[in-house]
Amino acid sequence: MPIHKNIFSDKEAWGIYRLSAFGEAFGWTLLIGSLGAQKYLMHGNKILVSFAGQIHGLLFFAYIAAVLATYASLGWSFKKGFLIGLMSVPPYGTLVAEMWLSKLRQNEEKSVKPFIRVFVLIRNQGKYLFVEKRDENIFSLPGTTVINNDIEGTLRDYCRDNLHLKIVKSNLKHILRHQIKREQYLDIFFEINATKDKNILIKINKSKQFDDAEFFSLDNKIVKKSFNFLKKNENIFLTKS
Repeated sequence: MPIHKNIFSDKEAWGIYRLSAFGEAFGWTLLIGSLGAQKYLMHGNKILVSFAGQIHGLLFFAYIAAVLATYASLGWSFKKGFLIGLMSVPPYGTLVAEMWLSKLRQNEEKSVKPFIRVFVLIRNQGKYLFVEKRDENIFSLPGTTVINNDIEGTLRDYCRDNLHLKIVKSNLKHILRHQIKREQYLDIFFEINATKDKNILIKINKSKQFDDAEFFSLDNKIVKKSFNFLKKNENIFLTKS
């Protein structure tokens, strides 16, 4: 079990780890090169070896610190992180570890299928409908996971069963691909034209599917950090880590 919480995104953690692994290998190159120079060029003078040894020592400790800081964010167990840390002991062991881990990540990315979710954009006087799902204590756009790859059917059934709306027309607005921990998501956002109902909030709240439902402006502090992309032009494919 990790001894600390995830403090980096997967992308950030992987970048930090790779940089430290290459840096530690560079330290070995300096040290080995200085030993050769001492023997064949400097006639036993140890100044260059001492200097290279200090640099290698700093890069070694930087690698260990990087492993400790990133192993939880990368989804490694403490045991795996410990073994990856030990790869700094043999010369160029960190390069071997980086190549092995890169191969594992590539295989995982090929085998992982993203979760497809649909979200409903309902606007009223410049504001969007947001719902607070039970026991989550956070407002989000109404939406659900796609069933049997039937995007339109899932959207239609969700609007009928949870929002009590009959879709007249739906327009694709955004597609957002992102990652949460090690899981991939493909979120599809539709703006819908539905049968008019002035009491939509009352109906949604009475249905007890959600703790609350409200229309919010995107500038509202409750939602603006997570949903700023809704201000962009329609039909844009977006990614975020």
